[in-house]
Amino acid sequence: MSEYSPYHLLQSPSDKEVGQGSLPNVHNNQEFNDVQTLTNQIKGLYLSPECSDVTLIVDDKRFNAHKTILSCRSEYFRAMFFGGMRERQDAEVVLHDTSAPAFEILLNYFYTGKLRFNNMKLNLFLDVFGLVHLYGIKKLEESMCEYLKHSLQVSTVTVIYSTAHLYALETLMNDCLEFMDRYAAEVMATDSFLHLTGSGLLQILSRNSFCALELSIFQTLMKWIDCHPEEENMYNSLLQQIRLPLIKLGDLMEVVRPTNMIEPERILDAINDQISKRTSDLGYRGFKKLNTNVVSTAMGAKVIEGQNGDTIMKPKDDQKIEIEKCTCHEVAIQDQCITVELGRAYIINYIELHMVDRDQRLYSYYIDISMDGTDWVRVINYNQFYCRGKQKLFFSERVARFIRLTCNRSSVHTMFYISELKAMYVSESPELHNDTIIPVHNVATIEENAHVIEGVSRSRNALLNGITENYDWDNGYTCHQLGSGFITVQLPQPYIIGSLKLLLWDCDDRRYCFTIEVSHDNEQFVKIVEGRQLQSWQTFYFKPLPVVFIKITGTRNTANEVFHLVHFECPADPRNCHPSSNVAISDVNTYPVIYAHPDQQSSQT
Repeated sequence: MSEYSPYHLLQSPSDKEVGQGSLPNVHNNQEFNDVQTLTNQIKGLYLSPECSDVTLIVDDKRFNAHKTILSCRSEYFRAMFFGGMRERQDAEVVLHDTSAPAFEILLNYFYTGKLRFNNMKLNLFLDVFGLVHLYGIKKLEESMCEYLKHSLQVSTVTVIYSTAHLYALETLMNDCLEFMDRYAAEVMATDSFLHLTGSGLLQILSRNSFCALELSIFQTLMKWIDCHPEEENMYNSLLQQIRLPLIKLGDLMEVVRPTNMIEPERILDAINDQISKRTSDLGYRGFKKLNTNVVSTAMGAKVIEGQNGDTIMKPKDDQKIEIEKCTCHEVAIQDQCITVELGRAYIINYIELHMVDRDQRLYSYYIDISMDGTDWVRVINYNQFYCRGKQKLFFSERVARFIRLTCNRSSVHTMFYISELKAMYVSESPELHNDTIIPVHNVATIEENAHVIEGVSRSRNALLNGITENYDWDNGYTCHQLGSGFITVQLPQPYIIGSLKLLLWDCDDRRYCFTIEVSHDNEQFVKIVEGRQLQSWQTFYFKPLPVVFIKITGTRNTANEVFHLVHFECPADPRNCHPSSNVAISDVNTYPVIYAHPDQQSSQT
């Protein structure tokens, strides 16, 4: 407050002290908000000559505007009027290659903040969209992309795709490609398909998921070539996308060959592939249903081999499974299997099955897929591993019409029971080695269906429940008597494991000696760790190998005759950091025994 202000002259000393404080909260109305008036006043400036400092000329139509408002709404105009461009001083600016109706709609948006999409013709919408992209209005562009995604139709998708391709809008382009995949034959029949650019068409035809008859794809490409003599440089690249081995021999000779667009050598190679190659190697196209189970009656799937066939496709409550009603086949009997025929050829990279395991039965099995029911490709081979419960199986993507499950071994029963089967293409998959998951995080958990099958504890699977605090002399650990028994953890399926972490019971200063062995079948074990005089947290790293069973055997306890283990995880989870943990690492490429003791931070063999 200036000392010369009238308010200052009227103040007493006590008034000055009061003036430096805040006003009391004596009324609910503590803020004046007049945003609506401001909005209406700015809206009132739209096309108004009042205070206008620039006239924009589009297709000979004149628009009064305000440089400040345009610059606030668009980086394009900010650069034009305040960035040193020649238009900065101009009272009139001509905007070339711009549609007047589209610009008028966008100019209205600049002043009102509103733009209605519905009831707008597609061509006008795309003209506005082009200006939005040009002027760098990102939020509006994202909103318009989302609207276009949900407005895709067979008759319009190629036009929208061409726009997305022109502006390099990857997300919208992928939305269009996925839509065209689902309706490939119908989309190819539209006139707009013939107006695609060569580069845009190349991206479509190269997709395994653009699924239509190959002869139809070839014939449509011939029509496109007739319409685009100016893109002759693209012809060869486009013709290379035609999968000639998928076209019948008669059509190759009577339809493809007379066009003289395919070299005779390629046609002969295609005929030779049909004769000599496996069906699975012919490069089939397939439909891709992202994250959607295709083993369902709604998708046209049916069980063609196996007892109690269609029950495999009905979701079930684990507590209400009636084993006798599950889909099954006899174990290790020639030609006995469970086979599902899908409603059409689908691209899949994930299979999930739930093997009935109520009595802890274990199974070895393998899964094959096929296009014709004759030539089979093995995608999962666990015939040497004992597995249980729910199986989450990832593999390299393949086109499949048939899925076949075969059990070659069971630990308990002569029947292989499956309560549920799913197959799909998933967008995210883990790292794999020989189609076996290399987990990043701990899979020895109750949530991942791991079990403690040997060992004594007051609470089943206490070793795997993730609780690493509040354990005491009586609770929170799993144990076995030294000299007899051991602790065994079973994972539901094979994983490539290269590390382990465990917490030894440490409520006092005792130390333990122990060994750790791993196995694929609970029969043949490989020793990977021998711990000596260790306590509390321990972490071990070794050359990764496929693991289902982990057996931990205590050999010494400095306090008594029992080996106690509080927590176990594999692989060692990077999310669970324990600074006191000792670490032992194997640095050789075989499977050495890691000899770990308290003063050792690396391995010896």
